[in-house]
Amino acid sequence: MAARVAGLPDPDYWFVSVTDPVYGASGFGFTEGSPGCAEWGRARTLVALWLGGQAGPVRTAASSWAQTKDSELPAAERLFRYAERLVTRPDARSRVWAHWTTLMDPKTTVEQALPLLGITPDLDDRKDCS
Repeated sequence: MAARVAGLPDPDYWFVSVTDPVYGASGFGFTEGSPGCAEWGRARTLVALWLGGQAGPVRTAASSWAQTKDSELPAAERLFRYAERLVTRPDARSRVWAHWTTLMDPKTTVEQALPLLGITPDLDDRKDCS
């Protein structure tokens, strides 16, 4: 559900109908699979992880839709850490909502999103898929 709200591509492994009362999104769904290496660098994937983190631990929520391939692990771990930090911010919801259009744009990178979300990049930030 979080992945669809955030606009992640619709591979053949998504579908369950639910409604998100906060953002008003409806008729979206998921099962599981990898979002792909490129998606791990996009802001909308970070937002999808944060949305999932509203229901429980980020990594647990993500495991229902974002199974990572070995080559994607560094990029996925990076986003998991940022999403876990975002979940703890009391102003996260207002920041996400204020920048929703920018954050959902597939051209917006994680690097561009971090300042909008009030997150400082990690010093050892490894964003590549190997």
